Amino acid sequence: MELSSTTISSTISTTMMAGAVVQESIENTIAPTRNQCHYVMTLPYKERCDFVMSTDDCGADGSVLMNTFRFIFCDFSEEQSYIGIIITVCVMAFVFITTAFVADGFICTNLAVISRSLKLPDSIAGVTLLALGNGIPDLFTAFAGAELNHPEILFSSLTGAALFDVTIAAGCVIFLRPFYIDSFTWWNVIFYLLSYGTLFCGFYFRNLSVWHSVGIISIYVCYGVFTVTHFVLSGPHEETEPIDETDEEHLIQIAKAKTFTLPPTSRGTLQSTVELLKAMERSRLYRVMGYRYSIRRSADFGYSWRRPKHLIIEFLNFLDFRDNYDWYEGSACQKIAVIVQLPWIIGLKFLIPAVIPGILINDGWCKLLAMINSLIYFDLLLYCFGVSDKEIGPFQLWQYGLVLGLLFFFLILFTSRTSLKPKYHTVFAYAGFIAAIGVCRLLCTEIVVSLQAIGARLSLSTTWLALTILAWGNSVTDFVSAASLSRQGLQNMGYASLYGGPMFNCSVGVALVYFIVYFQGKPLHAFYGVLSPVGALFLLIALFSTAILMPTINFEGRRVMGLYLIILYCMFFFLCILMETVIHPFGTQYKLVPKVT
Repeated sequence: MELSSTTISSTISTTMMAGAVVQESIENTIAPTRNQCHYVMTLPYKERCDFVMSTDDCGADGSVLMNTFRFIFCDFSEEQSYIGIIITVCVMAFVFITTAFVADGFICTNLAVISRSLKLPDSIAGVTLLALGNGIPDLFTAFAGAELNHPEILFSSLTGAALFDVTIAAGCVIFLRPFYIDSFTWWNVIFYLLSYGTLFCGFYFRNLSVWHSVGIISIYVCYGVFTVTHFVLSGPHEETEPIDETDEEHLIQIAKAKTFTLPPTSRGTLQSTVELLKAMERSRLYRVMGYRYSIRRSADFGYSWRRPKHLIIEFLNFLDFRDNYDWYEGSACQKIAVIVQLPWIIGLKFLIPAVIPGILINDGWCKLLAMINSLIYFDLLLYCFGVSDKEIGPFQLWQYGLVLGLLFFFLILFTSRTSLKPKYHTVFAYAGFIAAIGVCRLLCTEIVVSLQAIGARLSLSTTWLALTILAWGNSVTDFVSAASLSRQGLQNMGYASLYGGPMFNCSVGVALVYFIVYFQGKPLHAFYGVLSPVGALFLLIALFSTAILMPTINFEGRRVMGLYLIILYCMFFFLCILMETVIHPFGTQYKLVPKVT
């Protein structure tokens, strides 16, 4: 009996000591250490600037466009530090908008031309090139997080963006305009469950390896094979009807009365991509409007480089936005929207080459603009990938790039005509895709660094910011695209796109990021933060419930289903706020591991 009581008392004392050690370690690990960026708020204000500029965890050196850490911690007094936060938020908004323009206007457009030049079937292009183009912003945001040694951003940003797509965006599409859901969308949900579940297991068990990445890619390959087989066996596809002269004149009159526009590029599945391409091909109105614009520009046919006057006139006509955006027929709101977009549209045209098939004569060929693109192309790539100041021999790389740019400038000048596209015009699609990749990488790195600066100043964890703010910025184009498709009666197309894009990102995208980091010789730690499993839990709940509800309600997209998805995201966001401010005050991205004594 005495031995028993002694054992009990010893056990109790040991348990109390262990509990004290765990509690002490929790308190120590919740508070950031000196080598972590969030430690800056524990320092006096005068020491914060030197700390963030010298601490590797902050990643201030990764900022290229503007050093947001300097704006927030160095350039203003403590009382005026909020000015730096406001400037950083404005910069982030500008970068988000620019990223959306680059992805939709240049990456996807050039990839469509590349797929046609490679003679890929639409079904294959939909699950490879076009899916890659739609997921580029999310992928480079994840890559920037991994490159800056913040792997929790990789997992959290993809989880948050996917959760926003399958709850808020999908819920609004169903709630605003109920429709019958295509039964094939159910398979999108199932394959997405498999790919995301595999990704989560890799992070949860800290076992993200080469073979794990190969397994994730294999799931997407199976999905692609299954989808292509489904479309091949589903029956013959509709053929494009020719346009006769009577219909053409009638459609021109319709075009004068009402503008016909296609929605922005949505991050879609194979199904949504193929349907969008077919809709564009079947639309005789779309083709006639492009033909009308071709007639206007064909008046300059025949001028060559020997007539520089007409070279400049052709260039000015190309930049004239009034005909390109139906300026005269548009409403006041549409005109304001065009004016707001002009700085991005014109600026990016000078930076990134693009081939615009079907809409403009000669696929949008403009000789002077092509010469300008080639002049700055190589220096743009060197700058975007951060190697412009590297030295090879007596010169820096940007000087070699300038020489190459001048060489191609004069090559285009003497080998092409003003209003007749050259045989090598398709090469501009490949070059434009590479340039857009570089610009997108630069912008996404800037977004991640800005988020880190805001998080350090406001004591918000990077996981929380990635799950919410970063996810919203990356997914807002998905939401707008799906809503635009829904308004035009293409609810199934928009709804399917909300599953295909995230599925590509969390399978092929994550695997590509891992392989790039792996071959760079950098370790990619499978670390996701304390808050990320909450997002993963709600995402899995949304996917499981959607997979169950679809056949249960006979694939009828009812408002109650949309409302349920919206409420589910609101619950997630409310819980995120509680975990960041109340349940785990400060530092929720740090894993609570007891110290070993």
